[in-house]
Amino acid sequence: WMIYQHFADGLPDVDGLRGYQPPVMSRVFASDGKLLADLATERRIFVPINAIPEILKQAVVSADEVGVQRAQALRRRHVTAAAASATARGIRHN
Repeated sequence: WMIYQHFADGLPDVDGLRGYQPPVMSRVFASDGKLLADLATERRIFVPINAIPEILKQAVVSADEVGVQRAQALRRRHVTAAAASATARGIRHN
């Protein structure tokens, strides 16, 4: 429970996420339907989750998992290197 609290501290409340409204662009169209301008501080277009193909959702999750695995491998490598260095110098952690 303490580990959960440590990592959950500072995260937004779930209820706040349910009502999240990301900033989107305003689009200006001519009378013939031609796009004249996009007005925004961020170039975002809202797409409902059910409009995103399942294969794209899976690809995003897969890419994220690869990033997590790489980060874990780097952490293991750094911990191993630090332990080897400390052992070589005769330093022990009590």
